Amino acid sequence: MVEAESESVGEVANDPAAFQPAGLNQIGVGPIMTAPWRYWMWMPSPSGAAGGTEQIVTLHGLQSPEGKLTDVELLASSNASLNETALSYASQWKGGMMGQETEPGATPQSHEVLLTLRYGNRPRK
Repeated sequence: MVEAESESVGEVANDPAAFQPAGLNQIGVGPIMTAPWRYWMWMPSPSGAAGGTEQIVTLHGLQSPEGKLTDVELLASSNASLNETALSYASQWKGGMMGQETEPGATPQSHEVLLTLRYGNRPRK
């Protein structure tokens, strides 16, 4: 969201130099905003956790261009005893680019990530 305030309105000076890229830093191209990337991971239940029932922990963070999660926060959890385990897993996360590799000449971007960890026995097909 951008907020702007007009202080005055008047004639604009005819200055073609205002529209020249000289002096600007080239940073590459890329999307301004993308939808959050969503990862779902099956995790084994830690020893001592109740068996038989799937437990879910959802985390939110930013994935750097190198794949590391930063600014991780807990969004939701069905079992508070798994929160520290999930945060520890996220601190060691090394994610991929989900098929969105950086184009040649573009600046690598960080991406918002929603990471859902599902603890329990993975269903068999």
